[in-house]
Amino acid sequence: MKNWKSYIMAVGLLFGVSSCVFEEHVPEPAVADAEMRLSVSISSGTRAGDPGTDHGEWSADWETLGVYVVYTNGRVLSFSIPQSEFKAPYSKVFSVFEGTAQVYAVAFPSGHTPPVCTTVAEVQNMRTLDIASISGGDDAKQKYIQNIFSGISDSADIVKDRNNRIDVTCTRLAAKIDVQWDAQGAYENGKFTKASMSKITLKGLAQGYMFPSEVSNPTYTTTQIVAAFTAGDAISERNGRTYFYTFPGVNNAINFTVSYDDGSGAVNQKYTATFKESSNPNTWYKVNIKVNGTTASATEGNHELELSQTPTGN
Repeated sequence: MKNWKSYIMAVGLLFGVSSCVFEEHVPEPAVADAEMRLSVSISSGTRAGDPGTDHGEWSADWETLGVYVVYTNGRVLSFSIPQSEFKAPYSKVFSVFEGTAQVYAVAFPSGHTPPVCTTVAEVQNMRTLDIASISGGDDAKQKYIQNIFSGISDSADIVKDRNNRIDVTCTRLAAKIDVQWDAQGAYENGKFTKASMSKITLKGLAQGYMFPSEVSNPTYTTTQIVAAFTAGDAISERNGRTYFYTFPGVNNAINFTVSYDDGSGAVNQKYTATFKESSNPNTWYKVNIKVNGTTASATEGNHELELSQTPTGN
């Protein structure tokens, strides 16, 4: 009997050992136990030598900073920091994971809450609001477009118990289209008693990408009128200057109408000047429109814009 008991105990011990050997190991969850000091600079200047009046482009009117730590292994951390907690010189410590990562940052204007992203694609394909959803008229829409700033850091290795510092420069997302016109030549030959610019509109995107350079297959909506200017006094009708902000990525077009009068009644002539290349982020475009008789020309720098004319009466 003693031998049987010893045998049973031995078998029991053997099974006990086996169960320990083949027990499934559950790894402990990763802990964000590394620190990263993020420094963000907001570069607001876009005028690139523009001698015109400052319309707020040297300031940055943003409300919330969206911070997205994107790791090479696909992990993404999202943070949303109110400007009140991220004062200049815009430096803050974040608890993050170890690994190799880049930081994507967006300074969002009022009315746009930073989205929570969980994948790299969600970060890289992040979009602005559609300006159709912004109330307050054209001025409010232009202010929203003007005050979005985004940037991407260099890749960095984040290591626990080390001073990890990452710097990001956020630049203005929008392109600035600056339009100057001169209709004086339309009536200097004495044929017209009046020739004036009456309305200028810009065709562009109602919604753009926060990180255009990271989007491999952009899908843009059809361009539409995104801003308008109406000459409101005699001086601005003959010659003047206005500007628009627009999301980059497409060939923008400027529509303008010149009103002619030879004494027998006013006739409106409509023109469209289209850019030959798509607009770039944080870039200033200076467009000059000249009217001579019933013909017009439009240039951007040293480049002619494609000009078309709508038949009178349409």
